[in-house]
Amino acid sequence: CPGGFIGVDIFFVISGYLISGLILRQGDGFSFPAFYVRRFFRLFPALLATLVATLIGGWWTLAPAQYAGLARSALSAIPGLSNFYFWITVDYFNASALDHPLLHTWSLGAEEQFYLVWPALLWLTLRRHIPLHVLAIGSAFVSLLVIVAVSSLGPEAAFYMMPARMFEF
Repeated sequence: CPGGFIGVDIFFVISGYLISGLILRQGDGFSFPAFYVRRFFRLFPALLATLVATLIGGWWTLAPAQYAGLARSALSAIPGLSNFYFWITVDYFNASALDHPLLHTWSLGAEEQFYLVWPALLWLTLRRHIPLHVLAIGSAFVSLLVIVAVSSLGPEAAFYMMPARMFEF
């Protein structure tokens, strides 16, 4: 449907804004370990509940081959790699995407990967007294270059991969 993908884009923009604000407000008091512990406890309990409920429901409703795929996608979601899993296994742009109950976890994987990169880039920018607009423009430019480069692998690569989505965060 037209505009159907805008929700993820908005989610990424809000996530990037909130995380950047959090790090900037903490300034010199920013702690990487504390940041990652907070992210874990904010995201993992809901993810685990979703995975468990989906696996239980899938046990009763899916054929064995479909359930095996569900289990693989659940295992990829735990470490935040479901965007890689779905990039390799699912064409998001056709009807077969509807057969994957955990497909939505690809965006959480991209967000978790953003959390590994952005705090370090932002921290280094602040430590080196580089203006924030240089980081914002530079990361957006690199992200757009990545989109062009990975699009040759197919539109799914640009769609699922965090570096191609970095400009949204």
